[in-house]
Amino acid sequence: MTNSKATKKALFMSMLSLLLCFTMLMGATFAWFTDTVTSSNNKIIAGNLDIELYYQSIEKDPDKDEDWTKVTAESNIFEKNALWEPGYTEVVRLKAINEGSLALKYQLGVNVVSEVESINVNNGTLKLSEHIKYGIVDGDADYTRETAIAAVDAKATPLATAYTSDVISLYPEGYTVEGSTETFPKEKIVTLVVYMPTTVDNVANHAKGKDVPTINLGLNVNATQLAAEVDSFDNTYDKDAPVAWSGKTNTDWYLDNPTASEFELSTAEELAGLAAIVNGTAEGVAQDDFSGQTIKLASDIDLGNLSWTTIGKNHDDEGADPFKGTFDGQGNTVYNLNINIEDNKRDSVGFIGYAVNAKIKGLTIENVSINADYFVGAVVGKLATGEIYDCHVKGDIDIVARRNYAAGIVGDGYYSMENCSVVADGTGRIVSKAVAGGLCGRINEGSHSIKNCVVKNMDIQSGQQIAAITGFLHYGNTVTGCLAENTTLTLTATEPMKPAIGLVSGLWYYKEGAPITISGNTFRNITVEATANATGTANILYGWEWSDRLEGIQDSSNVLENISNNLVYSSIS
Repeated sequence: MTNSKATKKALFMSMLSLLLCFTMLMGATFAWFTDTVTSSNNKIIAGNLDIELYYQSIEKDPDKDEDWTKVTAESNIFEKNALWEPGYTEVVRLKAINEGSLALKYQLGVNVVSEVESINVNNGTLKLSEHIKYGIVDGDADYTRETAIAAVDAKATPLATAYTSDVISLYPEGYTVEGSTETFPKEKIVTLVVYMPTTVDNVANHAKGKDVPTINLGLNVNATQLAAEVDSFDNTYDKDAPVAWSGKTNTDWYLDNPTASEFELSTAEELAGLAAIVNGTAEGVAQDDFSGQTIKLASDIDLGNLSWTTIGKNHDDEGADPFKGTFDGQGNTVYNLNINIEDNKRDSVGFIGYAVNAKIKGLTIENVSINADYFVGAVVGKLATGEIYDCHVKGDIDIVARRNYAAGIVGDGYYSMENCSVVADGTGRIVSKAVAGGLCGRINEGSHSIKNCVVKNMDIQSGQQIAAITGFLHYGNTVTGCLAENTTLTLTATEPMKPAIGLVSGLWYYKEGAPITISGNTFRNITVEATANATGTANILYGWEWSDRLEGIQDSSNVLENISNNLVYSSIS
């Protein structure tokens, strides 16, 4: 490097804050468990399935239980305020222990949960995960920092590349098999080595006065019952329970026959491969939008709360890469969808980000957390044109659009929707600075329909337009046979504004000869409130029309039960 050692330290000293994001996940098909799943201490206890992860520095004694510390979500397993510079190394032992009474299998994963990029001293992009390497070796050998690097260097990879161990079996204390002399291990120790190679030069120097580059490094322990453990059915009841996503991609299923009319995907890695192909980021694979082709899910998929890259994307500066095929979930479930996009020019964010002339059906997403800029929906961020039916979002739901258009199913587009639902365990949350709806952020003009859909147990908040069904409803469309209940709508405007809040729609748009039809819908136990007075003319069923007119709506046979309306209008019908 060209810098002096003192200058080099000044540039590197604030570069890296390695935090630990820790999850322990279990296949969701374990219906035979009767006890509670608890995660407050970052462990899973369901029945007697119990796996824990511990860590210690290489200076500690691996044979002493008191020298091991249990991993939690708040753990920082590396030295605090460390000076990360070329040659700096962290070596940590990790120990997984079966502390329950059931035999189990697990995988250990390492991945970058999130990263803040910055500018280097040469005014280029600084992405630390490309300059820091890591590796994992079995056992608890007495490493120094130098010998640890030597042990992993040949197979070490950049932090940007996720790692997943082989499937490892652990057994409860005293586990034996009649007639066998085999030893059944209760625990497994590996050594994690993370280091910045001495060959790194100024390209990784953090420019003064710029954002401090940081990495949140995740450890994931994903455990399921071992088939050797016989339950009340047999030893194969849960053999197909999904193992959480490793963070890797697999495109082999596509390369075998790229022109096939149908593809069946059965792993999270294959699903991530689909996203990479559509987005044009799959290494060695030509970009494909799957127009005229069908993607089918062959099994449940657990995304493990790792950072998901949407299938299809749109960006203000870089253009669009849409998915144009049919996505058929075949009744299967995608678990633990997690998307956090800080880029304020990236729109169309969801499991499927941007889709055109697409059909999406038969898919359930259970447990979803999304934080993005605009056009945000759990199933599809923006369905520019297409259909969506028999799709459901359930469990823990937290969806945030920092600017505009947030919804449980689709953020925005020209589409019809049927037999879809958004139902939270407890209370789910949908938040937008401007437009929010339980099912749709916005459905644009045309002869589109929303039929026989359900919203339950949601807290929906918006600064401008909000409704239980769709935040913004254009002319010519129909909303029929839908149900919304046990839901709160909160207009969070900081100043008095038009009352763009209603049960079916917040804002709607009138055009002569193209009426909106609202019929046969039921709204029960809905609280409607605002942080600021609303002014103007509105209808509590369908909100406010863009030009202050109440014509152009055909409504009939709608049922409103226990609607708590806390808005103050100058006029309301």
